[in-house]
Amino acid sequence: MAPSSRQTIALCAAALLLVSGCAAVLALDGDGEPAAPPSGDEVAASFQTLDSLTATEVRTVETNDTTNRTRATVKLAVGDDPRGVERFRRVVAPEADSGDVVAWRGAEVVVYDASEAEATRFPRPVIPAQFADRGEFYARIAEAARDGETITADRVSPLPVVPASDRTRPVGDAVEGYEVEYLGTETVSGRTAHGFRLSAVTDAALTANRTLWLDAEYYYPLRSARTAAFENETYHVQSALRDVTFDADLDAGTFAWSPPSNASVETLGVGEDAYDSRAVFVDDAPMSVPRPDVPDGYAFEHGRVLDGDNYTQVVTEYASQRDSAGSMLAVSKYAPDNETTASEDASPLSAGESVTVAGRSATFLRTEYATAVQWRCGDVRYTVLATDLEKASVLRVAASVACE
Repeated sequence: MAPSSRQTIALCAAALLLVSGCAAVLALDGDGEPAAPPSGDEVAASFQTLDSLTATEVRTVETNDTTNRTRATVKLAVGDDPRGVERFRRVVAPEADSGDVVAWRGAEVVVYDASEAEATRFPRPVIPAQFADRGEFYARIAEAARDGETITADRVSPLPVVPASDRTRPVGDAVEGYEVEYLGTETVSGRTAHGFRLSAVTDAALTANRTLWLDAEYYYPLRSARTAAFENETYHVQSALRDVTFDADLDAGTFAWSPPSNASVETLGVGEDAYDSRAVFVDDAPMSVPRPDVPDGYAFEHGRVLDGDNYTQVVTEYASQRDSAGSMLAVSKYAPDNETTASEDASPLSAGESVTVAGRSATFLRTEYATAVQWRCGDVRYTVLATDLEKASVLRVAASVACE
């Protein structure tokens, strides 16, 4: 079935793990001269040496009228799985949330609500080099602080784990970049950490200024803070790790956690088949695969067929051959299997600009991460999403798909 509101919130909560907070300091070395941040090469190389960690995480989320603070035990192990690291997070306070668990392991994610004794399982997307990309992002921050350059926001995968309704996804004008200020070093959780502040250089409908304090040995965030402003709402998310142990000795059963036997378990079933050959992808797909006119320099990368409990989705990914930033373009076609699913997912993206695609009403979105357009042909929903294309280009791709 399509995710309920509770499940959608759980999925979003599972993804929201960036975070920490600090105060600014004047960065000076021992001679009173401005201190220099580490080099990007040093950051990237050291980050890759991290094998595992255990810690207590204290996280605070503040909105205009609410404050929520949680304390949780966290464990992380870096492996060779292309889905990235394995993570385990169990809330220990406040009492109302005690025992809640989010576990990323192998091919699935499990979200457990202890007070309701309810667990949700859903498939974990394959995002190659996801964890390594975090190290590259921190390296770019360090280099930007050294060179006085701006930095673009870190990327997110253009593919959904499940066909989300997108009703809660904030959109707006893109932030052109972030200025990076080096804050020097500070002792965080008994370890030396380098501080960086990222500030948006342009006004936008959605901004996400942040600070990061990266461990001086592994360059993993020990403390961070993010402030996001959208319309009349402001969100402050802070996180700090305490009692941190890097390269922790984790036993083999650390990530083998399962919900209690009395818990109700719902599985958001999404079987996924991936293809490296477009010809094989088109032959095997259970419905026609769009053949868009993609911009020069983009080439077929992967095809995916997602077979859910009551829907089928085909996604074609294209990668730019002209840059090293991993620019991606994804074209998705989603079809519900019955009238009930179609009625539950009847509306297109609820936020964004109204546009027209092949004579049909559509919605165009721009965030700091990507541009996207979505439209419908009957019950079939189409989405074109790109990480580095402007509005005109995205709309041209959409028009070439039409109702194919």
